[in-house]
Order: sequence, then structure tokens, then C-alpha cells
Amino acid sequence: FRKTHPETPFFIIAVTPTSSRWSAWTEISKANELIREACENNRNTCFIKTDFAFLDEAGKPDDSLFVSDKLHLNSEGYRIWTAIIRPELDKILKK
Repeated sequence: FRKTHPETPFFIIAVTPTSSRWSAWTEISKANELIREACENNRNTCFIKTDFAFLDEAGKPDDSLFVSDKLHLNSEGYRIWTAIIRPELDKILKK
């Protein structure tokens, strides 16, 4: 993709912390950080951090933002996700 479209913005959204995959969160956080670093070192590549919005005061996933499987966002979760992602897209795409 980069070879044929080097100027096209590419966005990567961080993996969201969820109760269903909380046991792997340490590894997922490391992966998110490596991806973020790679984005910083590649032109027209943006990492969108979202994890902070889905953790409660204790630093655990806020299950009220997910459907019963505790993996997929509910409507409030998507509202929050959109409120984070849309401004990041707009910063780049509305230039």
C-alpha cells in the first residue's frame, strides 16, 4: 500500500482494553506502544490512542461501555470512541 500510495494518510487505532482480554492487557499495551512508535517514524501514519477512555478509576476496563460479551462496544462506548477518533481524522484529512 505504501509503495503505491505514499501520500495517503494511514490511521491505526489502539486496541481497546476490555474485560474479555484483560489477562493479555500487558502484552497488548506493549504492542500498542510498538505500533505507536512505528507510526511516529513513518510519514503519513497516525496512531490514535483510545485506551484511557475505556478504563475506570481503578484502571480496569469500564464494563458499562461494552455489550454483554465484554469485548464489543455498546452505543455509549461507540460514542466515546467516535469522539476520540473523529478529531484525529479531521486534523489530517481536513488540511
